[in-house]
Amino acid sequence: LLYRPADYATVQAIVGVLSAVATLGVGALLHYLETLFPYDRLMLYVFPIAALFLLTAGITTLLYRPVFTKEEKKEASNQKQKEKRVSAVEIFRRPVFYLLLPANLLRGFSSGVVTVFAAIAISFGFGTELSARMISLSAVANFVACLLFGIAVRYVSPRLPILIGSLCFLTLPLCFLGSPTLFLLSYTVVYFGRGVVDVAVPSLLLYAVDEKIAGPYNAWRMILHTGGSLLATA
Repeated sequence: LLYRPADYATVQAIVGVLSAVATLGVGALLHYLETLFPYDRLMLYVFPIAALFLLTAGITTLLYRPVFTKEEKKEASNQKQKEKRVSAVEIFRRPVFYLLLPANLLRGFSSGVVTVFAAIAISFGFGTELSARMISLSAVANFVACLLFGIAVRYVSPRLPILIGSLCFLTLPLCFLGSPTLFLLSYTVVYFGRGVVDVAVPSLLLYAVDEKIAGPYNAWRMILHTGGSLLATA
């Protein structure tokens, strides 16, 4: 609703790059602060600050305005008034929903696995220094993922980046070999793959999903995604 469809993938890539740069800066800051304060005490302050930032981002989203011209905005408004509210049953009956249901659930599961990598590292006895380094590596991986996707999407369908990003998860078993270097390598490759998939899937669904059901469809898609993540973390 905010961007023209032709610009959406590029905007997604740019946002991902900017986010990765910010994360890289935060990672460096945390790595420095860890040398001054105990890790557990530091996190007591970092978590509420992160929550406040996320809340601020949510409020900022309410201030977004469409980039359309007045004519395009008027036409979209008239079209929206004519549309009927779509029921959940109607969405469930769409092939684009039930055929992609396993993919959305399993993608959420894979994403949930990535979120507990730091806990896995500590359980392997690698220490908090490696966990802090993971923040910087994840930012670099996400930066490269979004940058490469932003370039590639001009020439190929998002399907190919999704496939490549998914295959990156095949390096996951390297984590269990007991080597900190291999653990970080696997984590970086997996996070890169996750970053590619996360930015490519919405860009592809923009064309695969009927605009009339896009809002509720993506809400249900993310319910599946989040459900898969909860399964993984559990």
